[in-house]
Amino acid sequence: EEVAELVLRHDLAVVAGQFCTYNESGANAPGEKAMDWKFLFTSFGGRIGRQQWWLGYIVLMVVVAILITIPTMVFGTPVPPEQMAEAGGMEYNLGPVGGTLMVVIMIAAMWFFLALTAKRWHDRNKSAWWILIGLVPIIGGIWALVENGFLKGTDGPNSYGPDPLGN
Repeated sequence: EEVAELVLRHDLAVVAGQFCTYNESGANAPGEKAMDWKFLFTSFGGRIGRQQWWLGYIVLMVVVAILITIPTMVFGTPVPPEQMAEAGGMEYNLGPVGGTLMVVIMIAAMWFFLALTAKRWHDRNKSAWWILIGLVPIIGGIWALVENGFLKGTDGPNSYGPDPLGN
């Protein structure tokens, strides 16, 4: 079991190293030391490229999906179909422990998503306050997706740090 866990950690580190590299000054550069996940998901400073942003989002989505499934399976009790309207359309009642655990998971996930996206806005040489554009119905989410997921960051250093691509 320990060997399997070590192999999994090593494989994840190799994958992360291919997409997330940095040096001590914070610049991402090919061949440098692999960026740690803690920096990627908890720090609001610095810059990351599109590849790191997409990788981070995919990893977070998978982890959050797994983490919200666990309380549902452990603490959830099915709501009968005739009572779903009273339960707000919910299929499972999580109870106080499951509900609290779910709130903690969602707050942590929100923090991680915000930290990841703040660094991507920084790469576009924009303040992390641009995250709020996502609150504008329909067009805000599309705008944020295009800016963060598809448009290249600013070349060279900007006011938020060195170029994550090492240019």
